[in-house]
Amino acid sequence: MGNKEKTREVNDRTMIDIEERKKRARESIRMDAHAEYLSSITPLTPEEKKDVPNIIFILMDDLGWGDLSCFGSRAIHTPNLDRMAQEGVILDNCYSSSPVCSPSRFGCLTGRYPSRGFIRSVFFPTVEIEERHMVADRGYETPEELAGGRPSPETVERTRQTARLIGGSIPVEGIMPDEVTIAEILKARGYRTGMFGKWHLGDKKPHLPNDKGFDYFYGAHYSNDMVPYHFWRNQEIAVEAPFDQSRITEYLNTELFNFIEENCDGPFFAYYASPWPHHPLNCGKKFRGTSKGGLYGDCIQEFDHGIGQLFDLLEKKGILDNTFIVFTSDNGPWHQGSPGGHRGRKGNNFDGGQVVPTICYWKDKIVNGTISEQAMNIDFLPTFCEMAGVEPPKDRIIDGKSILPLLKGETKESPHDYLIYIDPGEYEDQGYGVRSRDNFKYYKATNSENAAYHNMRIHSFLFDLNHDRDESYDVKILYPEKYEELRKHLEEFNEALRQNPRGWK
Repeated sequence: MGNKEKTREVNDRTMIDIEERKKRARESIRMDAHAEYLSSITPLTPEEKKDVPNIIFILMDDLGWGDLSCFGSRAIHTPNLDRMAQEGVILDNCYSSSPVCSPSRFGCLTGRYPSRGFIRSVFFPTVEIEERHMVADRGYETPEELAGGRPSPETVERTRQTARLIGGSIPVEGIMPDEVTIAEILKARGYRTGMFGKWHLGDKKPHLPNDKGFDYFYGAHYSNDMVPYHFWRNQEIAVEAPFDQSRITEYLNTELFNFIEENCDGPFFAYYASPWPHHPLNCGKKFRGTSKGGLYGDCIQEFDHGIGQLFDLLEKKGILDNTFIVFTSDNGPWHQGSPGGHRGRKGNNFDGGQVVPTICYWKDKIVNGTISEQAMNIDFLPTFCEMAGVEPPKDRIIDGKSILPLLKGETKESPHDYLIYIDPGEYEDQGYGVRSRDNFKYYKATNSENAAYHNMRIHSFLFDLNHDRDESYDVKILYPEKYEELRKHLEEFNEALRQNPRGWK
């Protein structure tokens, strides 16, 4: 090697070292800001604790907008969720922040669009590629594979190809440590925090539920179609894979109810993330065949039964009146389920992939009926903050807005002029659609070979959701000014995202 080559090599190593040190410095600054914010939160006094509500956040997995009887289902009977809706508020224009699991859950917990956490798609177990596989529909030949054994060589090859498409370029292994979650905020405020069910934001430190504000965790690190599918209690395996998934709802309900029993003197925050009705489906034996919606409907009806038990427990403990409950889904339905007349399903930005059944309950504290103003799951963090009397962090963009004034009837307008649809694609973290307060929706054009219609150009669309809920008719010719308004807004959002991808102030 000549002197020039040696000099170039040394310079290259130096530049890499400098960039690495800069990266570590930035990370240190962000973690310091994270710690400083949490330490600035004043814990509730004993008197103040009486004035804030317990909060229960219930998130189902792949539940369609039309899968509850209170949302129009005739195949699935959900009397307890119907009661919650009748005595509370239905939000019939509430969206998930992504049409797939992990990014949507990021939005729920941080109040931020998933792109700000560089979370493009779902997380896979952090094991060798031979173990990175989906058991539901990737060609598994034996029951052992389904239960958690090693895949066949053919499955391995298919998985390699899939990982390159949807998992290979994901630059993070979970929710970043410098992100602030609602659990961290409420814990600092003096809430006891517990999580039950599906996490799906990383399966090793520092991305675990206990790392992100939950005093207690019981559940799985990822989807029930990924292996090895253990149930964890905090950072110890509680139920080892493979196990009988028909008992999942039973296990989770028991843990949730025990947590409430132990913390009924409050305040507490319980995050219940059911893995149902995500595929592969299962439910308790006594609920099989109870619905007209097959095993999919049976899973939902078993869950609904648990909602009845939850209400009974809260009433028995005398805390129902002071407990705020949110019920929603992480995205639209997958293989089965009803999008309720909306176009699309899980995995795309049509409304069927992102509009989700949402119910809020707080006895005599919020209005009763249906609210049709637009909202998104990023709104839960600022809403819960307002209930707990604490300010969200100001050192980063919080995309969500508190909907508490809307729920209380203090306003009849959404806090959002626009909502952004983040594409769950492989190549870019950016918005691919935008919805306005007056119910128009714009899609940007893309030439991606992995777009909804493979190898075909997707043109820019404008939909009038006031008259076309199933997004069937492109009306940009009729409303050119609205088309240009939304196109420009999305362009500006994406440019701001490119300039400041994490949204730091």
